[in-house]
Amino acid sequence: MAHHNRLVCTSPGSPAFTVSLFPAPKTELISNNSQIVPFQQQGVFHTCSLEVPAYTPEITVTQTSDTTALVQFAGNWPSHVEDVWLKIDYDGGVAQAFLNSRLLTDHIYCGQTWSIGLKDFYNELEQSTLRLTITPLRKGTVHTFVNQAQVERFEGVEIAVFHRIEVIPHYRVALLPAVQK
Repeated sequence: MAHHNRLVCTSPGSPAFTVSLFPAPKTELISNNSQIVPFQQQGVFHTCSLEVPAYTPEITVTQTSDTTALVQFAGNWPSHVEDVWLKIDYDGGVAQAFLNSRLLTDHIYCGQTWSIGLKDFYNELEQSTLRLTITPLRKGTVHTFVNQAQVERFEGVEIAVFHRIEVIPHYRVALLPAVQK
């Protein structure tokens, strides 16, 4: 993506980037850490490979029950990491993420991974615990009886389980035109 005369490159989960340009850049490009980026011609494209230091976010996941998990983050992420995404695989009904008792987001179970970008909550994460909850998915029958009050009885299976909670860093590199002297 071009932004303020910069080419901004992002990579989810991998600190390695490959950039191909057409037409060739008119001037040499430097990365945001002031290193000249060498391009090589490959067919009609001019291609370069970049790599930034790998970053492994430090988290602690404590599952307090089948339906609740607490996620704690340690430390700041480096400047070449634009965002950190929490990826959650679960079976259940509705999942919710709370930070300081405030609902951040929710997710209705559809068999897909639930992804939460954490950049907007960066300043709160180190001092707070992110609480994830899921409501059970019911497979069965609800019987309703009316006898002075309405009573419901469920017969079947309730499913609520976290399968995977992991963090994925999203790396960022900006390419700028080299200053001409």
